[in-house]
Amino acid sequence: MEITIKLRTEEELKIDTIRNFSRNNIFFFDEILNASINKITAEYHQMKHMEQDMLAKDDEEERELIRSDIHDIECQLYSKKQTVYEMKIMFLFKEIETCIVSIFNEAYYDFDITKTHKESYISNFWKNKKLNIGDINGYCEYLELRKVSNYIKHENISFFHESQNHILNVKEFKNFKNTYLRNVEYSDSLKFFYNRVSVKMTSFLNEFGEIIIKNAFVKKEENN
Repeated sequence: MEITIKLRTEEELKIDTIRNFSRNNIFFFDEILNASINKITAEYHQMKHMEQDMLAKDDEEERELIRSDIHDIECQLYSKKQTVYEMKIMFLFKEIETCIVSIFNEAYYDFDITKTHKESYISNFWKNKKLNIGDINGYCEYLELRKVSNYIKHENISFFHESQNHILNVKEFKNFKNTYLRNVEYSDSLKFFYNRVSVKMTSFLNEFGEIIIKNAFVKKEENN
């Protein structure tokens, strides 16, 4: 019995590689970080349960000290939660960015991977290729993810003055009222923001890969 082995073309291999990149597990770090969030949440509920017993004491001065200690612990827990959600946001954007760079590098010979440290290089590259990235479901959320990730990396948006909140122009980070509430609201806002945008990122990356395949390979075949 004769076995025929069909060798795949270079373009077919590249298309498969691009699809693999577009289907990467971009939530690789979530399991670890979610475990940290669950631990922090458990500590918070334990602290609130203990608070009821401790505040039942008769001595008012002692109750005030307990309230102060509880306030400090609560702030520390929110700070920990804030840090974890900042990490989730930055890790998610970094994973998506890595996939996008890998897809471009696989699809286009004129893509210079050494210039990808410049944020404008990637956006200018897909504009020059006339890619309709803006039509992809989840593109707006991707832009917001990039914006928030960059602010976390380069600024500290939890300490923005109210007059500066418009810089982000993301609904979860508006209307912080005072220093203490801002820390609490910021922690919750990170959570709400991440939950809103993350659900769109898998389909965004899948569609992105297919658009690149069509632009880099299908059009070329049609022209031939």
